[in-house]
This record gives sequence, C-alpha cells and structure tokens, in this order.
Amino acid sequence: MAAGRIAIVTGAGAGIGKATAELLAESGHAVLVADINTDSAKAAAEELSGRGFAAVGCHVDIADEQSIQQMIAECLSQFGGLDVLVNNAARNMPVRVAAGESDEDVATMDAATWERALGTTLTGTALCCKHAIGPMRERGGGAIVNTASIAGLNGGVGMAAYSAAKAGVVSLTKHVAVTYGREGIRCNAVAPGVIVSSPLPQIRESSQAAAAFTPLGKAGTPREVGSAIAFLASPAASYITGQILAVDGGMTCYLPYAGWDKD
Repeated sequence: MAAGRIAIVTGAGAGIGKATAELLAESGHAVLVADINTDSAKAAAEELSGRGFAAVGCHVDIADEQSIQQMIAECLSQFGGLDVLVNNAARNMPVRVAAGESDEDVATMDAATWERALGTTLTGTALCCKHAIGPMRERGGGAIVNTASIAGLNGGVGMAAYSAAKAGVVSLTKHVAVTYGREGIRCNAVAPGVIVSSPLPQIRESSQAAAAFTPLGKAGTPREVGSAIAFLASPAASYITGQILAVDGGMTCYLPYAGWDKD
C-alpha cells in the first residue's frame, strides 16, 4: 500500500491516541493504529478506512520489545516507511484503577506497581523510539511526539510511580531531540492536564473536580490534545524540537497559593 507521510500511533484504540490517529489521517497520513487491545485498534482503523483514509489496526504491547519490533515491521510492510511516531501508550490511571493498583504514597507503594509503571510507560516509550529511528533515518528524518503529563512536570500528592515515569518521558524526549536532530529527527512531547476520556465513573468524577482548578475552568478533550500532537508532528513545527507542550487549560501556569485566603 503506497502512501505519503506515514505515522504510527500507539494506544490508539481510544482516547487521546484514537483522536490523534483521526487527526493525522485527516491531514493526509497513512496511519498504523496500534493498541494492546487488538479489537479496539482494528475497530478504530476500520472507522478511518470507512471514511476513505489509509489506516491499519495493529496489536502492540509496549512492555514487550518483540511486540514493538513486530509493530514497526507491520508499518513498513503495510505502508513502506515511517515518518511520524506518536508514543501515546502508557500504563495510565484507568488501567491502574481497574487493576486495583495504587501508587499514591511512595512509602506504602508496592514495588511491583513501580516496576510496571516505569517498565511500560517509560521503558516502552524508549523502546518504541529505539526501533523507529532506523526507518526514519532511511526517510531522511521524521518526527516523534511523546505523551508525557503535567504530573511529570510538577510535584503533587499521589501517583508517585506514574509521575516518575512521565518525568522520565520528558527527559527522554530531550535526549532524543539532542541526539538525533542533526539527522532530521525531531522529538517533542505534550503534557496533558485534566482530560476526560475514561469510561470509569470514578475517573470521570475526579477529573471533573480537578478541572475546576484550571484557569479555563473545564476539562480538556482527547481531540484537543490530539491537535497539539498533530501540530508537533507536522511540517508546520519543523523548527521545534526538544519541547514539552502543556495542554492543560493553564493548570501549570500559576502559583498554587495564588488563590488562598490570607486569613
């Protein structure tokens, strides 16, 4: 299947990843829609194909390096190259809640929770970069966009392992940008704030409550984050690399004590 610009989006079966895959397809990319949930990946790809876009669903488990290699091979087989990699897959909040995991307090957190968070979110992102760089070199360059989090930018109560993993993604982003920029490979990240996309009621309720603390006074949508990712992946961002773009309704732009009652 011949194509122009070619993209892989991980964690693309739902939420931010799915919205990003849609936006990239709409802007002319052939998209490999990759997700650990194979049915979700294929369903999302079929939706895009039904709209006339070039899209293929693919299974990937970013905690497994061999699975990542198979994803890259599938992209090369289906589309003939790779220009854009969006590392969106992670062991995120809904997954952890569903698994009964908690990393709210580093003093009481189970070590296995820490290892799973870093092994998937950070190591998986690094391994996806590792195996995408070669194909991008063959195309004369490319763009990598990682999904970090405002939890990886600032300290806060709760999510010790998740925050540490996302902070690692921030540092990894800058490393890749510095190391491969002379080869035409750009690497940036988005740091989403309160984005409501989970079907779990407890996650939706807590997200809506947190959104009250943003200057915009509302939660963001997956498509709003996807729009930032699509921009960073596009030629319009050709002179931007090593940057972390907070898509957070302004949550990280103010001092936390600004609104406290002085009395």
